[in-house]
Amino acid sequence: MSHQTGSKSVYTDISLDPKTTSIRLLEILDDKAGTIVCRFHRVCLEDAPGYTALSYTWGSAKEAKELLIDGTRVFVRQNVWNFLQQTRRDRTWKFIWIDALCIDQGNPDERNHQVKMMRAIYSSADIVTVWLGEAADDSDLAMRYIERLAEGSVSARRPCTWKQGRAIYALTERRYWKRIWIVQEIMLAK
Repeated sequence: MSHQTGSKSVYTDISLDPKTTSIRLLEILDDKAGTIVCRFHRVCLEDAPGYTALSYTWGSAKEAKELLIDGTRVFVRQNVWNFLQQTRRDRTWKFIWIDALCIDQGNPDERNHQVKMMRAIYSSADIVTVWLGEAADDSDLAMRYIERLAEGSVSARRPCTWKQGRAIYALTERRYWKRIWIVQEIMLAK
């Protein structure tokens, strides 16, 4: 969930018409260190440019991090901020759909309408990105091993090392895998 400072909502100038399939997409504008600066784009799903939809956990609301969207200070949960920070460094995607930001969570009518559109939002995305969080507990080791398995460069019959096994176990214990919504989000990916 996000919240902004000041009297003007970041959503005021880019409202969504509930009679259409319009959504907001987020674009990260800078690639430098410091404050993450973004812009919203209102698009209809039928005409949307290529975008990635994020599948993730919201995380704790305790520590909010600041970013700017269309010149308005917005505070997001640490997990979303970490994803945006990584994406900004990698310049992986131009347009991103993140429910916590792209839906006005303070507007129940909009939130309900957008939730009904989730199937279309995820299935229209070029890519659904699974964000498990920042690297921890040898997760890089686990991901490299899983990638090698998928490529076929390592045999599934050959056991992994104890360290690889422990890293894979730690990865499967992350909160992400306990969310029921991930089934829909992953199954709808192209």
